[in-house]
Amino acid sequence: MRTRARKPTFELPLLLALVLCASGLAQNPAFVRAGDGSSFLLVPLKTRTVHWINLHPARLEDEPSAYPDLAIAVVRASLVGEAIAGDAMARPRKASPLAWEKALRKAPTSGSELVRVDDHVGVRVSFPARSLGQVAQLLKLRTRRAELHGIAGHYHEAKLARDARLSLTPDLDLTRRTLDASDPVRKPGSLLVRGGARVIDEDEAMAFYRWNYHPTRSVNILVGGFDAKFASDVLNAIFREPVTLPAKPESGSVDLRSFESAIVSDGDTLMVAYPLPSRSAPGLDLLIELLAGDERAFLPQSLRASGHEKVLVRAQARFPAGGNRLLIQVTDPDPNLGDKSLLPKHVKAALAQLRKKLPEEAQVRRARTALESRRARQLGDQQGLAELLARRWIRAAVPDPKKLNSHTTTVTGEELQRLATELLDQKSQTLTTAPGGKPR
Repeated sequence: MRTRARKPTFELPLLLALVLCASGLAQNPAFVRAGDGSSFLLVPLKTRTVHWINLHPARLEDEPSAYPDLAIAVVRASLVGEAIAGDAMARPRKASPLAWEKALRKAPTSGSELVRVDDHVGVRVSFPARSLGQVAQLLKLRTRRAELHGIAGHYHEAKLARDARLSLTPDLDLTRRTLDASDPVRKPGSLLVRGGARVIDEDEAMAFYRWNYHPTRSVNILVGGFDAKFASDVLNAIFREPVTLPAKPESGSVDLRSFESAIVSDGDTLMVAYPLPSRSAPGLDLLIELLAGDERAFLPQSLRASGHEKVLVRAQARFPAGGNRLLIQVTDPDPNLGDKSLLPKHVKAALAQLRKKLPEEAQVRRARTALESRRARQLGDQQGLAELLARRWIRAAVPDPKKLNSHTTTVTGEELQRLATELLDQKSQTLTTAPGGKPR
């Protein structure tokens, strides 16, 4: 049965069309590529407030091997900057550790807020349109001349937080083994380990900051009450000087300790990994929603029909350290399964079935509605819209933001089927198991 074509709200051009209807789009959205390589998506709305999200990559594979989560420490240290109130580009002899934040608040703005979108991290600032020039100067200062005040303390905090987060990640050992098996060359699972250098080398931190904060690596989303032409002129004037891209810094590795998660699933557990398409895949979010959005989704229903009445399923794409993988975790809490479990066989059969033929139209429509409902909730909030557009930009996987709106086709049933056929190929499937919830 063919699935009736509907316009999804998760494509960027359609998102902006909804904003036009719901929030009152003052002018057409615009892309700006400034002289220094910085890129900006401008979405003017009929409001008084502007929300600016400024992001840079925070991928573990990009960080020096001795300092996992250095990107988190750097973004926090960069928020103190070296500016002083009254002159955003002033260079005092000895800056107060809080001078940058104080100058930002006096611009005026609401101050900065740490934000993470997929594998990028940065700041969100809300301000009246008249403060655009001052905020742009301050954000430029943060990404060019931050002194990284207190980087040692920020790194220590980030390291402790990462260790705690990993210890609370369910079935971490299974996840790590699955990722390594799916990519034996890069071994992305090896990044999911505890430890790192005890003390940060400040010169290495500064070298990483200069490389990671190069303008060409930034993502900037501006949503709110401004004139697009005026904003474009301001940004082009401030971000005009070319910046040389330094070489990617490297550091010696340290002894990172492998350890098991404190949380292990109670039951027979398996994990399946598939490499995601190298290009952006319209419909990926819809396919994941259809596959494992809730207990009524395709995979849980199929497994219950095969006798796994209490099965639990979750799926996620672009795992933070996952080497661009789709991960599907399935747990059957029946304590009597053990090594004789038919769960792997039934999971493979269900995925093979979905690869060949989509379920009935009603189930596809239900997944589409659930996905659109979540997007609609974000569209009602300008900050949520800015984050949604930033996520769409990051996931587009194209270097030129002008190509961000290239995926304009409606995700039809046929296109969704082609994606399932390409993605769920058993030849590229990696499946690992932990009978009884115990890693082996």
